[in-house]
Amino acid sequence: MADKTDRVLYGRRTTIIAVLAAVTIFAGYYDNPRLPVLTVLFTLLFILLLFVLVTARIGSLRDEEGNWSVALLGQKISAWWEVALEFTSADLVLIVQGIGKTVTFLGLLVLGLRNAITILSLIADEVLGVTFETLDAADKTMISIGTIACVVGSLLILLAWLQARSKAKAQGLVLDDTGKAQLKSGVLGLPPIIDCKNVAQLQSLIAQTPHPLLKEVLVMLANWKPRNTNNEQAYHASLYRALRRRMPGANPEKERPIAEDTPEFRGRADLVVGDSILIEIKAHLTKGSVHRAIGQVRMYAHAWTQGPILVVVCGADRNHAHQLLSRELAELHQKVPVFMVLAAG
Repeated sequence: MADKTDRVLYGRRTTIIAVLAAVTIFAGYYDNPRLPVLTVLFTLLFILLLFVLVTARIGSLRDEEGNWSVALLGQKISAWWEVALEFTSADLVLIVQGIGKTVTFLGLLVLGLRNAITILSLIADEVLGVTFETLDAADKTMISIGTIACVVGSLLILLAWLQARSKAKAQGLVLDDTGKAQLKSGVLGLPPIIDCKNVAQLQSLIAQTPHPLLKEVLVMLANWKPRNTNNEQAYHASLYRALRRRMPGANPEKERPIAEDTPEFRGRADLVVGDSILIEIKAHLTKGSVHRAIGQVRMYAHAWTQGPILVVVCGADRNHAHQLLSRELAELHQKVPVFMVLAAG
């Protein structure tokens, strides 16, 4: 159960823990003090979630045969170290934002745990007649630490966002209606197929691209080398993280609604950058998936008028991708700014 829950929540664990901790805290403020049903319910859910995820993390140190593995522990420590090095070498705005998110998360975690300790203390007092004086002292300390951490963390996040937004505006990455019109006219000379492994072609395109937002996206795609995986969602998450790192002020959005959902297609774009560039990710193409992709892109082309549409193809043979997609996208390219981008990875 723990491992399955961990897999289902992959990529969203921290967010879900923080949200549940916040719900637990607010339930404690607004619940009926004589009968705090909501507080007890959400606190128990919070404790259960923490227990399950911690159990899954510990269980991940077992190998396929179920034996504890020092090698796996070493691999995880190495991966954490790489993340830490990548974080310290990032832009100052991203470092401040990361610290702010971490401090806020820890503050919510402390306040959520404080609720859990309070409820366990009340249960012990009512049922067992046992009073823990140290818990009463810890309660005030945890409230102070948690509240201060949430306030400081939130201020750091706000400061980082304002700085990133200001920097993005100065670089021309935040567009008004005039900027979006210039972007749409600036992509007319680009070819319908952009191969990120063709370094010479890509450098030429980047040099001749007049718009700074599209140029930044192309540079980012040129440097983006995701791991080959059968999971299309993993490519979504990887590209979203890369965009957030390189151009946070352009406000990369994922799963943005742009049209009504239909039985055949989602009305949500995989990614949108700068409220103008739509990115749809496709991986490991088959004839069936290509048919759906073309229909989806046609729907986007009808509904999306903000700027160009980039269909980023990952984990596919280049010749195979050309055969399956090039003709349809080339025809569509004559009517709307749609491009197929073959990822470098």
